[in-house]
Parts: sequence; C-alpha cells; structure tokens
Amino acid sequence: MIRQMISVVLVLTGLCVVALLVLVSVRWVRQACLSRIQTQLGELEKDLWREVRADPEHGRTAASLLAHVRLLQHRSLKFTDGEKSLRPLREELQALLEDIENYHAGLDVYADKRGPIIKGYLSSIDRTLQTYSVNVPRGYLGDRPFPLVVHLHGHGWFAPFQGHPAPEYGGAITLAPYGRGPTDYLYIGEVDVLRTIEEVKKDYLIDEDRVYLTGTSMGGTGCWTLAVHHPHLFAGIAPRAGNADYHA
Repeated sequence: MIRQMISVVLVLTGLCVVALLVLVSVRWVRQACLSRIQTQLGELEKDLWREVRADPEHGRTAASLLAHVRLLQHRSLKFTDGEKSLRPLREELQALLEDIENYHAGLDVYADKRGPIIKGYLSSIDRTLQTYSVNVPRGYLGDRPFPLVVHLHGHGWFAPFQGHPAPEYGGAITLAPYGRGPTDYLYIGEVDVLRTIEEVKKDYLIDEDRVYLTGTSMGGTGCWTLAVHHPHLFAGIAPRAGNADYHA
C-alpha cells in the first residue's frame, strides 16, 4: 500500500513538473514573439517618422500609418499573460505591413477602408504626431458629400489615442479628435479639432452645410467652446453634461 501511494505521489509530482514546464515554455515562446513584434514596430516607427518629417504634406498617408504603428506599439506594451493569444496583434500588424507596402507602391491605402480608422498628422505647432480617429460608413462611396459628426471625447487624463475607435453615427462620417488630451478643447486642443476637421475634408467628400458637433462631459464643454468661437463651421451641436462657465 505504501509503495502504491509513493508511486501515485511520484506520478502526480511528475505531471505537475511537466505542466509547469509546458506553462513556462508557452510563456517564453509568447514573450519571444511579442519581443519580435515590438522590434518590428520600432523599425517601422523610425522609417515612417523619417518620411513624415521630411515632407509633412506628401507624407500625410505616412503620418496615418505611423499613428497605426504607435497604436500597435501601445497595445503590445499593454499585452498581459491574461490575454489568450497574440494572433489579433499579429494579424493587425500583417495588415499594416500590407498597407505600408501599398503606400510605397503609390496606392491609396485608405480609399476603401470602412469603419473605425486611426489616423494622424504632423503638428505645425511643435512638430509632433497627433492622432485622431474616423469612422467611415459602408455606404460612403465617394460619389456624394456626407454629413460629418465631430465627436469630442470626455476627460481621459493623458491616456493616448483618446477618441479611438470613433463611434458610428448612421449615414455620417464620424471624426473623433484626440484634442491633445485633457485640454477642455481650449488653446492647442481647439487647434487640434480644427486641424483634424480640415484633414478629414481632404480625404472625404463632406457636406459643408451638415457638420455637427457633439460630446459628453469634457466633450460637452468643448462643444460649447468651439461652437461659440466658430459658429460658421457647425450646423448644430449636441453637448451632453458639459461645463459652459469657466468661472464657476
């Protein structure tokens, strides 16, 4: 009986050791794959950043591709053992690599993209890359102007990529600016919103008479500010829970 118990204990111990080795191996392989992805993204970031700074206007597409690279870098740094697979990250990286290849081949990589899209531009204020998000409905074919809804995010402190993914508003293109983060859309935050509106108008047919502004919390505050400062730009606003009195 004692021998049988010892045998069972040894078998169970062996199984535990094997399971532990498998777990360690899986984590090591996944970490190695993640490190390769991060290295590849770092190389892409350097190459695209060089192109953007060399010619900001010609490099508009490169700026948006760079924004996508930095988004994936951010996601890769946030990857934890609790996540089941690196596959979504690898697949998005592969799609991005194809976009970069098509861009260098002279193709318009954004012409047929629909749904939420991360984009970027080089700021003339401080020569930094600023990101924004657009959501292009499937019904947009580029043959007629579409309404534009500018959606202002709430206060998210200094977290990057605020506003992405831009929400969907049926029958309209949505723009969600980053607005330089927690600025209440004042000063450089206000400049950012105006610049991203112009960027969207360069890429898509926008009905100038149907540009709308909405947002919640800090985004609602931005609605009031931007509408008062630039009433000619917006057909209507829908602020929610926004502060309209900076002296309160």
